[in-house]
Amino acid sequence: MEFIRSVLTPSDGATAPSGPNPTLRKVRSSVNLTHATLAPSQLMTSQQAVPQGPSSNIPTQFQAGSDVPMPGTSDEAQCFSTMLPQKLVRFLSLSSFNTTERDEAVNVCDSDFVRMNVLGIGSFGKVLLVKKKDSSRLFAMKIIKKSVLKERMRARIRMERNVMALHRHPFIIKLHYAFQEEDKLYFVMDYCKGGDLYYHLHPSRNSRRSTSSFSKFVIAQLALALGHLHNHGIVYRDLKPENVLFDDQGYIKLADFGLAKGGIWEPTRGTRSVCGSLHYMAPELLLMHELGDDAEYGYAVDWWSLGVLLYEIFWGLPPWYCEKHDELVTMIKTIPLKINLKLPAPTRSFMTDLLIKDPQYRLGSAADVEEVKRHAYFERIDWQRLLAKQYAPCFTPCAAGAPEECVQNFDESFTRMPVKSSGQESGMAPCSSIPPNLADRLVHFDDFDFIINEEGTDTRAA
Repeated sequence: MEFIRSVLTPSDGATAPSGPNPTLRKVRSSVNLTHATLAPSQLMTSQQAVPQGPSSNIPTQFQAGSDVPMPGTSDEAQCFSTMLPQKLVRFLSLSSFNTTERDEAVNVCDSDFVRMNVLGIGSFGKVLLVKKKDSSRLFAMKIIKKSVLKERMRARIRMERNVMALHRHPFIIKLHYAFQEEDKLYFVMDYCKGGDLYYHLHPSRNSRRSTSSFSKFVIAQLALALGHLHNHGIVYRDLKPENVLFDDQGYIKLADFGLAKGGIWEPTRGTRSVCGSLHYMAPELLLMHELGDDAEYGYAVDWWSLGVLLYEIFWGLPPWYCEKHDELVTMIKTIPLKINLKLPAPTRSFMTDLLIKDPQYRLGSAADVEEVKRHAYFERIDWQRLLAKQYAPCFTPCAAGAPEECVQNFDESFTRMPVKSSGQESGMAPCSSIPPNLADRLVHFDDFDFIINEEGTDTRAA
């Protein structure tokens, strides 16, 4: 791949990125890989370099070097500090849907919501903008077809449900309701009307922000979200621009936990299943099939993906990009990282330390998020202030005065689609028309239903 260069501006260190390849979203979908083509000896090693809602009356904007202490706390930060005991979360994230739910029966179903717009469509279903009839509150509703879920996918649905239901963190998307019908599963989540990071990396939309400040703001929040998951034994494994959402203020929410895995407490050990979006997968993950049955990887793969994402924010493409699967695998495992020397030194160092091919020396492998937070790239960031959302974001994804139901930050090819009523979704056949060989997939998901009440307590839905 030809190295992409950029002319830097004196004001913020770099111009806005050139934008992602228009076909990239299609090419780099999440995959389960079954082949890796190089020998273990070709895994490169290197030495590790020396290594943490916005208040309406706080006008200070988040900037690359700002460090102005601000008073106050937020409810979300308080929720973060009163998480479930770690041993309980460790058990729950590995087992069933029986979380901290109470036996209070609350019914919720598809007909309780008005469908407004299509926000996205995937291989397993679609995401809609919906409004709850009794409160007029907006949510994103993810609808999943049971008929396409094989046994492994059922386990991933359980993990996604548990992560969103259990973990209250300012930068992790919140699950409000989960329910099911005979042929479909429903997740009702925060509506992030700022769209996703992939949308905002397009060259036609990058003029509204400074790349240097924007990248640091986004990466710092992601580091806290990943650190929270790692502290609870969860490796994320699917960090990419499509899974980084923005609220209307410009803060991020990490979404889509179908590839997350619990019980991972070490940076280089704990699991060996090969999954993820290829452009963001770490070299050790791609070597699983070559290293034998004793090979494992751990949460260090998430820090690699963070480095890839940072690179893409600056240059519009991942550092190793190719549309041919085998060639891309070879590039990730063997081709050295190339970084434009005009980038500020702390940015180059941070990017390089995250993209060390040997996970033992990668930034974050020694002390996880605390090591990442100490890097010079984040100098002068007040982490508690960021966690409490007391920075004014460096860009606002929604125009001033935009209506609550605004969908301006979503792909028009989706939002212009007609929204069909309940039970008539395009591509979702009624139970009576599902082929007999798929009928056994229409299982009832025990303890799937979920509702969070106004006080934030998890409650079982009947």
